Order: sequence, then structure tokens, then C-alpha cells
Amino acid sequence: CLFCGFATGTSPEGYFFEHKKLPEEIRRAAKIIQKSGIRRVSLSAGYGNFELILKALEVIKSETDLKVLVNIGGDLNREKLNILKAAGVDTICCNLETVNKSLFKKLKPSDSFKQRYKVCCMVKEAGVELSSGILLGIGETEEDRLNHLLILEKLEVEEIPLMRFHPFKGTPMENYQAPSLNLLLSMIKLAKTVKSAYRITVPFPTVDYNSVVDVVKAG
Repeated sequence: CLFCGFATGTSPEGYFFEHKKLPEEIRRAAKIIQKSGIRRVSLSAGYGNFELILKALEVIKSETDLKVLVNIGGDLNREKLNILKAAGVDTICCNLETVNKSLFKKLKPSDSFKQRYKVCCMVKEAGVELSSGILLGIGETEEDRLNHLLILEKLEVEEIPLMRFHPFKGTPMENYQAPSLNLLLSMIKLAKTVKSAYRITVPFPTVDYNSVVDVVKAG
């Protein structure tokens, strides 16, 4: 996608090199995370990495009491969902990012809004907690954002990540201006009106050291 700074080779400031963690590295990291008092860990990867994610999930569940969120976008089907559920996954995240389909196609030409929405529906049908977020400041309108919340309410999503666009060097949108903190704060308050959602998250780099307190106060 045009804004991603985390896929291999997209940005010198993101995860620009290929990296695969060994089971022992995952086990050690998970134990450190649990010892710190954090109660949930996120496993994220791009398309084509299902087996790596599954093995990491199995290691974490066998070695710790951590809850696990898995995010591999639209790269899921019912068979894979059932495998993750059997392995103990707690939450599956499939971000729609924007419900403006023409904007989605422009910014994510190799991805599919239809497939991502289908995955969200399958997660709910499988009885697994669904996380699906909104990327703010990528050219969407206020109406788009409100429509997005209505769609998330229809999906009965349990968790809504609110992500403020961050420009990464080396990407087509590196000179695109990041949205204001006020937009994020107002969306946190609006997202809390989605009845099914009992968790609002603000992933890095949406929030930095100077804005943590404001974000927490916003809910």
C-alpha cells in the first residue's frame, strides 16, 4: 500500500529487512512481556505468513498466560480461522482502514476491501473476538469516518484500533501531512458509542510520549 512503512523494502524507517524469529526468541520475548505486567501480545505479519504466525501463537500459548491478537490482514479463510481458534487465539484483527472503497483501491491497489470485510464476518461467525480499525488522515472525509463506525457497529466488533496516519520516508505518501491529535481524540470519543466495542486501542506510531495522557483521558 502507498503509506505502509512496515512491509519489507518499503521504508528505511520501517521493517525494511527480512526478519524471522526463532521459537526460542519468541518464547523469551513472550516471557519478558508477561513479566512486565502486559497481558496481551500482538502477532502481526503480511500475506503468506500464516504458518509463521501459527507457530508463534502455539509457542506463546504453551509458555505463558498471555492473550494473543493475530493480525495478518485479509489472508485468512475459514480453515485457517478454525486452526487459529483451536490453537487458542483470543482476538483476530482485520483492519478495514477506510470504508471509502475508491480511496481504499487507490491507496491499497494490491489488496481487497471485499476480502477484508469477508474476513471480519468470518471471524464473528467463528466466535472469535474481532478487532477492526480505522486509519485516520489518509484522505477520507468526516462522512467516511462516521460510515466506518456504523459498519463496525453492524459487524459487532469488540475492539477498534484508531490509527493516526504517519508518513514514512521512502513511501509514496512520505510528504503527506499527518492528521492532528485532535482528530484522534475526537474519534476515540465517537468510537466509544459503538455498543459492541469494549476496547479502543491506539497503536504505535499513532500515539507518542507527548500525547499518551491526552489519549488516555479521551477514553
